[in-house]
Amino acid sequence: MYLRFTVPGTVTRARVAPGPFLAAHDAWLDGDWQHDPVIAAIRYELDWFNEWLPVPRRFGVVAKGRKWYDGICWFRDQAREAVGHAYVLAALLTECGVPVERTWTRDPGQILYRDRFQVVAKPERKMLRIQPGPSLTGRAPSPQEVPMPMHTDPDTLPCFRTDQQAA
Repeated sequence: MYLRFTVPGTVTRARVAPGPFLAAHDAWLDGDWQHDPVIAAIRYELDWFNEWLPVPRRFGVVAKGRKWYDGICWFRDQAREAVGHAYVLAALLTECGVPVERTWTRDPGQILYRDRFQVVAKPERKMLRIQPGPSLTGRAPSPQEVPMPMHTDPDTLPCFRTDQQAA
């Protein structure tokens, strides 16, 4: 099973929605990260992805003698820690007013790149199913949906610790 979080918009020739990372970066740039804990938490999640999620080496396919960058990224279901951080990022974006949807499939299309966290695939639109994510519906996710702990307590995030708490 492959999982993808999307925000409004359209990218690639297949007209699929973009992932959450650019929207999260824009929210962080536009927000007051020094005084808004949601914006600071978005930065924390982006930093986690920057450190742990590899940048795929291949997004393009050659069609009709031209290279198209149609590949879209999907989390692999066994990448539980990355999926957990993606749920947190989706919830934070929702707090900022950015609607986020969860998309899942068993077959994302032609695999262009694979690592232990994700795949990049050339999408086939008929294979997509959209389902609101648990963090987006207001109910708490079950352990089967997000098997890793989520950052809900600001004191557990390094960016929220005061000097007295860190000591």
